[in-house]
Amino acid sequence: MDSFAVSHQLVSLDIDFSRRAVKGVTELSIRPKTGDFRGLRLHCDRPVVRSVTVDGLACSFESVGPTTRQQVLDSISQNDNNNNNNNSSSDDDDEGGGGRRGLIIRFPSEFTATTTTTSSTTTSTTSTNDEVGVLFKQCKVRIEFYLVDSQTGLVFDGTTAYTETRVYPVSVTRAWLPCVDTMHERSTWDLFYTVPAVVPASEGGEEEGVMSCVTVVSVGELTSLVVHPRDATKKIFRYVMSTATPACTLGFAAGPFTSACTLGSSELRQKPPLAAAASAAAAAAVPLREKEEEKDEDDEDEDEGDDEGEGEGDDEDESAVVVTPETVDAIGGIYAFATGGSSSSKDALGELQHTCAFLPEALGFIAQEFGAYPYSSYKIVFIENLRTPTVTCASLTLVDASLLHPAAVIDAAYEARRVLGLAAAAQWFGAYVAAAARADRWLVAGLAGFAAAAYARHSLGRSEHRWRLRRDVQRLCHADVNQRALAAGGDAAFVALKAPLVLHMLDARMRRGGRSLGLARMAAQALGAVAAAAQPLATTAWFLRGCRRVSGVDVGAFAEQWVYGTGCPVLHVACAFNRKKLAVEITVHQESTNARATAPWVRPQQLFRGPLTARIREADGTPYEHVLDIGERVRRFEVQFNTKYKRIRRATKRFHTRQHDQVLIGAESPRAKRAWRAVEWGEADAESLASAAFEWIRVDPDQEWACVVHFAQPAFMWAAQLQRDRDVAAQADAVAALQRLPSAAASTALMRAVMDARMFFRVRVAAALALAVLATERLAWIGLHHLVQIYAARYSSAGDPGADLGSSPIIPRPNDFRDFGEYFTQRAVLAALSNVRGGGRRGGGSGGGGGNNGGVAPAPARRVLLAALRYNDNSANAYADGHYLAGLAAAVANSVPPRRKYQRKAPLLQRPSAAMVSDELVSIDDDDDDDNAPLMLPAIAGTRPPPLVSPDASLNSPVYAGGAPPIKLKLKLFRQL
Repeated sequence: MDSFAVSHQLVSLDIDFSRRAVKGVTELSIRPKTGDFRGLRLHCDRPVVRSVTVDGLACSFESVGPTTRQQVLDSISQNDNNNNNNNSSSDDDDEGGGGRRGLIIRFPSEFTATTTTTSSTTTSTTSTNDEVGVLFKQCKVRIEFYLVDSQTGLVFDGTTAYTETRVYPVSVTRAWLPCVDTMHERSTWDLFYTVPAVVPASEGGEEEGVMSCVTVVSVGELTSLVVHPRDATKKIFRYVMSTATPACTLGFAAGPFTSACTLGSSELRQKPPLAAAASAAAAAAVPLREKEEEKDEDDEDEDEGDDEGEGEGDDEDESAVVVTPETVDAIGGIYAFATGGSSSSKDALGELQHTCAFLPEALGFIAQEFGAYPYSSYKIVFIENLRTPTVTCASLTLVDASLLHPAAVIDAAYEARRVLGLAAAAQWFGAYVAAAARADRWLVAGLAGFAAAAYARHSLGRSEHRWRLRRDVQRLCHADVNQRALAAGGDAAFVALKAPLVLHMLDARMRRGGRSLGLARMAAQALGAVAAAAQPLATTAWFLRGCRRVSGVDVGAFAEQWVYGTGCPVLHVACAFNRKKLAVEITVHQESTNARATAPWVRPQQLFRGPLTARIREADGTPYEHVLDIGERVRRFEVQFNTKYKRIRRATKRFHTRQHDQVLIGAESPRAKRAWRAVEWGEADAESLASAAFEWIRVDPDQEWACVVHFAQPAFMWAAQLQRDRDVAAQADAVAALQRLPSAAASTALMRAVMDARMFFRVRVAAALALAVLATERLAWIGLHHLVQIYAARYSSAGDPGADLGSSPIIPRPNDFRDFGEYFTQRAVLAALSNVRGGGRRGGGSGGGGGNNGGVAPAPARRVLLAALRYNDNSANAYADGHYLAGLAAAVANSVPPRRKYQRKAPLLQRPSAAMVSDELVSIDDDDDDDNAPLMLPAIAGTRPPPLVSPDASLNSPVYAGGAPPIKLKLKLFRQL
């Protein structure tokens, strides 16, 4: 295809929903590059070509490609081999070959590539041959084609049609349009869509039997909408894409989109203050900003006064970026569309507006931080039963309609923001900036994920950002075994996980050099290079050269380890305090997750080199950072201690004084201590606690490495880190460590973390789940006792943990989910109760566990769960409790695994009647045998559901519909189980 260039392409599609067919005409404006231009070859897989002309002259044409089953299998094998080739281009079938179908067009003898002469000053902007001043006249190739019952590329679903646009591994635009389907060929587009004016409304909706108007949403800018001149039952949409765009990013969606809204800078002006984000009014606009950050700021003075806080978790620059209305208005227009589905038009429109309310801010933030939006407008369409989670096109995104949710649903909002935020970033890096070859695809995926993470930090806060970063690092270290290197392509999901983390580490090293603003500046340069056509496609080598130029840091060794190598480091760190030298001796032993890889394509990185930070909080409360240059299998470091030995004893005494001065849960009075069964650190071994030279040590505190760190320190140090380090990652590490060091004092520290409303809610959730691990007979069921007391003190109407709960049910308070942190923590406490195992049939009070009973939860846990389900009251709550009820019922079922006798009866109860289910629910009585009551739920469900889902997941369940009668809500719930 080097013999010609496409400057413009016109496309006209006539879509027939009933026949699942498309009749089309396309006209390519082609400028030859050579004088012997006698034909061309286009990508064309599925369309059946009827005729081809060039400048009005009929052309002969031929469709080539596999026709027999064996040829198709051979072509698939050939494509797989190409995918394994690291150096192959992203469009390995540039000439329409590569084992796929193509269209060969031969021009008639009457056609000649005419030339005109021009001055040398104009030849730089036109297609010329080797002779200066000679250019070839543009010709137009017209192709008529049709497509019936398309299964790939263009999908028909009832009265909806949409494209499954993708760039990698192979574009599918060629499956519905003859074109030059490569990222290297960019042109402007003129798109016409002819569709029926109306179609029957979707079945099952409130407007069944009436007609719905059809709308076409496409890439480009809508310039006209007219009635068909020869058929009044049809209408024609015209879209113009003035930005030069490759064919593989084209896309559209056509159907009865009954809900539509326009988003703009007004959403920014209506955004409530962050301090009110947990209130119902703020939840209607942007409900996800955590209020923990404001609490941290309120507690700053107190922390400075008693030297309790390091400030490691403070948001230093969260308010630095303010998205201005002018930035959002410069985008040109933000539009959202969705089908009505089974909801009423008003409800569907409300869900659409609420789900997309943050998009103007997201697009404006990325535009301010990374570069101007490259298109004239942005459209997002929610489509039911979308076969892929998201479809990214130039200026258009198609997403699954399951992401739509009303303002009353809390759980779905987090997942919707994650998916839509990444889809918005893909407009810059994915649709506009594309990879030059398969080895460079990681770069585009990484930049999109990096930009989406930057917005998540701006929108959801630093705590949420660091929690997600820690979770993704853990996922990567578990997944990076027998995987290909980033530069070798590989699994798309793995690349999407690893690439943003690699760029995060690169950004940290560039900033450490002190001469760079970080990776955002290099991303902005990539956008500018594409706009100026200086670097139309991104390459790894070009990107690394730019990073070295803007930062002055040699990134060659980094790329060799993380881009061209595989695996993640596993660091075994040991620390010891040398009192004679007043130094901390740190030993780092390094391994790789891919050291024992068996796949032939793996290139394991045996040693990782770079700066590793160790932060030591010494006895006087001051944190000191030390940079360790690792690069050997085993290396020992000796870092100087800053606190003098005599001051260590004084600082340690001062620490104990502060501990006693604090009013902690379970330490208010002797009665409270007995009620909570609180155990303080040092009661059993006060000497070792008093002789500690430092308070705690953290390895890689800023999360600059994607690695696994095995580090051991005494349990009381982990507890101090959990209580006093305000960094979310530090608190999460401490929770995980205390879970592996079971003791009564560890359970007390975790209990206090759950009860501390100032802590980030995800840390509280992790602490609650860790308490279930400490609920063992060896520890006298203290973890179970703490869980029951937490629920009684915080979520029950009793509110007094010192009361004798006995065998009486713990009546929950009416639901109030305005505080999202408390909502997720309450769900976690109930899930943790269902995970406790080893209880007896008729355990006594909240601390009794009884003997082992085949994996059944103890009686106190079952009583709490059943009372929470039976006495649930959502009448005065502003938020729906569908997800809460679904998780609660799953917890009840999880507390008692199904037994054989109930499994035999289950088939008879798989489809219970409404009366039977309601009778079973009402018949649950705390006076009955505790063993039998909860078993009704698994028997009705016919299966054992998994434990309560975490806040990261979304149930996407229809039971969230508010206003439904309680019995109907329960019936929907049990049908789902």
